[in-house]
Amino acid sequence: ARERVGKFKTLFEFCAEVDLGAANKRMIESLIQAGAFDSVSKHRSQLMASLDLATSYGQTLQEDRKRGQTSLFDSGGETKTLPVPKMFEVPEWPISEILSKEKEMLGFYVSGHPLTKYQEELNTFVTRNTHSLEEARDGEDVYIGGVITHVKTSIDRKKKQMAFVTLEDFVGTVEVVVFSDCYEKNRRIIRSDSMVLVKGRASTKEGEKPKIVASELMSLSKAYSELKPPLHLLLFSTGASQDNVVSELKDIICQHPGNSSVILHVRADNQELKMKLNNPVDVSKELLHKLKNLVGEKNVYLNKG
Repeated sequence: ARERVGKFKTLFEFCAEVDLGAANKRMIESLIQAGAFDSVSKHRSQLMASLDLATSYGQTLQEDRKRGQTSLFDSGGETKTLPVPKMFEVPEWPISEILSKEKEMLGFYVSGHPLTKYQEELNTFVTRNTHSLEEARDGEDVYIGGVITHVKTSIDRKKKQMAFVTLEDFVGTVEVVVFSDCYEKNRRIIRSDSMVLVKGRASTKEGEKPKIVASELMSLSKAYSELKPPLHLLLFSTGASQDNVVSELKDIICQHPGNSSVILHVRADNQELKMKLNNPVDVSKELLHKLKNLVGEKNVYLNKG
């Protein structure tokens, strides 16, 4: 059909031209979820919502053609043509759902990575990724972040539930062992597609694949509020030109009260003055965005304390 018709412009054209016995509805659903129809419409949710209508349209048109009642290619005479339906208007899936369906269909992500939105948190807290974990000493305390792709639960010797979790980051996967006490406290977030920060101990015994024994798990979206990292701000002078900056800085800090310390570094004449402010803040993406816009991207940073 592609050789005969050329590039398909709509889902309805596809369903009108291909053999719907060979390319059935389930197959088309999988193609949509994998992104194969993105050249037709970027809204995969709309394609899925309209698929029943499109296949019904295609079947009707093909049956009519076989009976000789209509033809899209007749150039002379009066022909009966089946009106092309309109796509249903539905909200697009959130990016997390788009990526999850891609991974389910293809085994990997195409449109992005679910962890990208948490790059700041990962840069701040992670001490090992799945690749560098191989270099960790056995028993090393580590922080590692990722998306849970598989959970296998089991019953331990004390008849309590535990889990073996597959965690994926940007470079690979690692097994995380979650014993019963830790599992009970964190079972709400121990599920597929959950994006988490894991604190634990590296197990890198010779001859064994590296893994992590978890002591704590938290949602990446709550990493700032859970770990309360100190916030560091760097200013390069305290002259008149900085008066407005200091005033705005004070206003921003006062608008975000919380529990994270604020450390101010002031550099002038090759010297640095370091002081802890009396206004702890609630670290968030909104706060970091405001501060970076004010004093510069590289002059705002966090650490684990």
